[in-house]
Amino acid sequence: MINVVNAIVEHYGKFDEVRVELARELKMSKDERSSIEKNNNKRNRENKTINDLIEELGIRSSRSRVQKYRMWIESEKKCFYCGKPVNVSEFISGLDVEIEHVIPKSLLFDDSFSNKVCSCRECNKTKGNKTAYDFMQSKGEDLFNEYLTRVDSYFKNGMISKTKRDRLLTPQSKIPTDFIERDLRLSQY
Repeated sequence: MINVVNAIVEHYGKFDEVRVELARELKMSKDERSSIEKNNNKRNRENKTINDLIEELGIRSSRSRVQKYRMWIESEKKCFYCGKPVNVSEFISGLDVEIEHVIPKSLLFDDSFSNKVCSCRECNKTKGNKTAYDFMQSKGEDLFNEYLTRVDSYFKNGMISKTKRDRLLTPQSKIPTDFIERDLRLSQY
């Protein structure tokens, strides 16, 4: 890469800006990229508002804490699995409430927002290395059906994305295991 950059500088002179396009962006049209840019700008404005709310709680704001606040709102201010109310200060500070990976990173290295939910420490510990789907299924038919209804409701009401809904409804048996497919997916992240 250094050789390529040096050759460009030598041939064209110094440049003011470098744009790096990720593999997933190369397939997009100009309109799709423009839409993503608008969504990113909107998200940045929302993050500024959340930063201010976190600061009002007397907690220093950070990217991770903004993400936690979003998860807290998304889960209706309660643990995504058991439904116990969650205090926002405790969640943001990491006291007895944690970020929980819907599909464990050991099964599918996905550290994106769409693979995380707000969870009490007890549920996170009990869930262990299971997917959210398998964990809730192991809790019995009634709780599992409530979970499926909740996930469907959150999706229909626009509280969670399609990707998060898909993650929440993925059993371990459906996680891709072949190297090439998984490697391609991981390289996108």
